[in-house]
Amino acid sequence: MKHLLNKIVVIFLFITPVSVYSENSYIVTSPPRETLEDGKKQYVPIAELLTKVTGDTFTYKHPGDWLSYTKNMKSDYYDVVLDGPHFISWRMKMLEHTPVVRFSGSLKFMVLVNKGSTVGTLDELGGYPICALAPPNMATLSIQNQFDNPMRQPLILEVTDFKSGFKGMLAGKCQAAILPVGVYKRMNKDGKIDEKAKIIFRSTPIPQQGFSVSQRISPELRSQISDALMSEDGHAATAVVRKRFGGSKDLMTTNLEEYQGYFRYLRDFWGFDIPGAEIEADLDIASEAVELTSPEPGKESAVQQ
Repeated sequence: MKHLLNKIVVIFLFITPVSVYSENSYIVTSPPRETLEDGKKQYVPIAELLTKVTGDTFTYKHPGDWLSYTKNMKSDYYDVVLDGPHFISWRMKMLEHTPVVRFSGSLKFMVLVNKGSTVGTLDELGGYPICALAPPNMATLSIQNQFDNPMRQPLILEVTDFKSGFKGMLAGKCQAAILPVGVYKRMNKDGKIDEKAKIIFRSTPIPQQGFSVSQRISPELRSQISDALMSEDGHAATAVVRKRFGGSKDLMTTNLEEYQGYFRYLRDFWGFDIPGAEIEADLDIASEAVELTSPEPGKESAVQQ
């Protein structure tokens, strides 16, 4: 009988992967910008890579919708998150998250009006409709942030994508449209945009989207995650999201300094308020911008939030 029990114990230990993964479990996620199935295609390979490299368990969970994403983020439910600089900065401020790796390049956005429009500056759009993606899209928030007077904000006519927003502007549905620089460059082949529209505003560069980790992740594990994402296997695991959001560019390491202050873009978005005492006036980086007389864009890539 004792001999039989010993065999059972040996078999149990053999089939139970207690030596492969630790009891630590972490949640990987990103904003609900795609369906559950598409989310799995993009983020499960990343979770599997981190599990393999660290020995801990990383599981991808699709947030379902923006309300759930907001609620779960505020409750510090997520451990490894890929999203925009405004969300990263907010979590840094409120939840002590740490950015580790980001897409190379930067985000830049521009506002365009019809070629024959008399509008020449961004200020003139106060109170008028702009075709744009629904907040908290980073492109939309970056333009809204340029208007200090809440009574003189442009009206957001929500569109499903940047291309349809541009077409809506040309059709007269709105006074202006917002385009990321990268989208402008792709759409402007052979000068097709420049023939029909003019740029009246371009934002200053903003750090690209990145991965941040919760305070539950130790400095040692944080370093492992960063190294894994920057490795050759990480290059393969992140291929789909890099193509979608970073123009297939490589990843690069990042730090807290790069994302300081961008939480301000969320100041008027429900659920992401910051106590007034926490907002330092001398960090109002979002107020800096350049108004153009030339439509020549910069070289930075730009994507959705």
